[in-house]
Amino acid sequence: LAYEELIGGVLTLKTDHFLMVNGYSNLYWGWGAEDDDMYYRLKAVSLKITRPPSFIGRYRMLQHTKREPTAWNKRKKLLHSAAKRYLWDGVSSVKYNVTNVTAYPLFTHILVDVGSPPPDSS
Repeated sequence: LAYEELIGGVLTLKTDHFLMVNGYSNLYWGWGAEDDDMYYRLKAVSLKITRPPSFIGRYRMLQHTKREPTAWNKRKKLLHSAAKRYLWDGVSSVKYNVTNVTAYPLFTHILVDVGSPPPDSS
């Protein structure tokens, strides 16, 4: 791993654990640091992060063009408050509108509109 806090890419959580940390933050727009924020949320509630041995849990990332993190200074400030912010920022505060629901034989596709980022965020 590039650093211990790295939990991006593939992450599996039990529903009750996801709700315990209030899901992902709503303050990140664009690419970068949202997964690190989740790491600090998990640590704040003392959930243990386990990683399977590489011969069991490996995956290959799809090739893509790497993007530069947007507004990195703001993201660093957000990361420093992740352990406190999870109490009010996340599933409990998300605002969205359901725009379409389509039932398929094995799943239901729910399309939601979460709006646009605030003018000062990236």
